[in-house]
Amino acid sequence: MHHRILPIPCKPYTLNWLPERLIVSHYENNYDAAVGSLNAVRDRLAGMDPTASSAAEIRALKREELSAISNGGLQ
Repeated sequence: MHHRILPIPCKPYTLNWLPERLIVSHYENNYDAAVGSLNAVRDRLAGMDPTASSAAEIRALKREELSAISNGGLQ
């Protein structure tokens, strides 16, 4: 299942202590990267043949998947 990039869940200008440009930049760079990474890892996992792949390779990809999930606040 591919995740899509969702809009910012709040109005950046409501965060009075941070510049709007900083919030948008952080969201676009970090969240977009996490979503893209998660989708790429899941594509690689879906395309793997479990009988032809080593357990270490599968574990490494599952660790990457968990990392992308936790970095992006995804499920």
